Amino acid sequence: MIAFLDILTLIISAIYGIKVYRKKASSGRLIVYFMFFFICVIPLALDYIIGLPDYTLYNTNGRYGGFIKSFNDFETRAFYDLFLLMTQFIIINCCKKKRIRIKVLKKNEFHYRNNALNGFNNNMTSFKEEVLANSMRMVCFLFAVFPVLLSLVFGAYEILFAFGWRDYHFFENITNSGWYSFAERFSYLGVTAAILLIIMKYEKKNLWTAFLRILAFVFLLMNMCIESKRSIIFFALIIALAVLLYCRNVNLKIIVIVALISASIVVIYSIFVKTTLRNYSGFEGIYSALRVDMFRDDTIKFCIYSMLHPDEIKILDFPFQSYLSQIKYFFFIDILVGKFKLFNLPGVGFNRYLSSALIGRDISAGYSYMTTSIFDEAIANFGFLGFIFAPFVCAKVSYMIDQAESLEKILLIGSIVLAMMYSPNYILLYIECTFIVGLIKKIRIGD
Repeated sequence: MIAFLDILTLIISAIYGIKVYRKKASSGRLIVYFMFFFICVIPLALDYIIGLPDYTLYNTNGRYGGFIKSFNDFETRAFYDLFLLMTQFIIINCCKKKRIRIKVLKKNEFHYRNNALNGFNNNMTSFKEEVLANSMRMVCFLFAVFPVLLSLVFGAYEILFAFGWRDYHFFENITNSGWYSFAERFSYLGVTAAILLIIMKYEKKNLWTAFLRILAFVFLLMNMCIESKRSIIFFALIIALAVLLYCRNVNLKIIVIVALISASIVVIYSIFVKTTLRNYSGFEGIYSALRVDMFRDDTIKFCIYSMLHPDEIKILDFPFQSYLSQIKYFFFIDILVGKFKLFNLPGVGFNRYLSSALIGRDISAGYSYMTTSIFDEAIANFGFLGFIFAPFVCAKVSYMIDQAESLEKILLIGSIVLAMMYSPNYILLYIECTFIVGLIKKIRIGD
């Protein structure tokens, strides 16, 4: 019975995917939808193409104990299929509004945007390439250089030139410092800004703009080295594809080819890390490890299982708990709490709640090894209502992406991509900067 439900879900998802690909090339929903498709629908297909992951492998100290219980539970898998269908429907169909805007970039220069492109009645429609205005260029430069300067000020220049130093366990004392935590979270903004400086169209082509692109490329590499995780490679590739698609009007077919090649590179590098640095061996072991790293179906199923069996597994004590416990991660509040210790706020990310429940321990034990997302956190906080809440957020952000331009548009795409990859405590800084940039643009232009 569950195989029938899974196959039916995959067929409907394939129909959705083809429909989105054919009709939404000029809408931000394309990136949002296919990001969800990759991290949540693809693993369901892999269950039948390759097989189920074996969480008993490398299950040291019960590390994946919760997944062993939840992954192949009939009710959990049935609800997961329902979650996939509901989420795709909401992302595609909610928060749609036709709107035409005319933006003034500089004196006597108008930039036309047709944002009525997010309806299904529109075919793949091209639009003018966007120009990165001088003011936004300066903002991008500040975002790109800040994490680099922070690393230099604190004498950690080594990490700027050594990608993968965290996998090799170099400079481990650096990761324990408060400044690094700030630079690490800011590095995603630095990557986004550097990619915009490299790819975006400038008003004039000269030696200065060429030098700026080269400098931005150096900052891009340094920001990636600061974070030094495989996830930032994946994130950088998504942002680059988004800029090419929505700001440089590159053909969608070329984007798909580049995306497939990029995904292959990330997988190959992940296999290298697993086999060479972490001593994983055998196809089944490597496959299971990659499933945990690259997708989010396991954490979502675990939260669904907890929703269905609250007496057996308890992740949170009450709704909104994980959101309330992350207030201290807002900028300025985190400085007041961390540096000056003015408030006694918990500051616990959802990844700690889920990791602790996964291993059957209290959060005071400090486990926070499992990466979470907006979807599993919503289900853990709101139960079945989380099936609606998180997808609606994705749909709303998709609408906001279609109304925005250049820097703000790409920052919004980055925000929702990160929300699908991480717990809010890790990405709040990115979201706050996105909001501030949008506010500044509205004040300047007079929206």
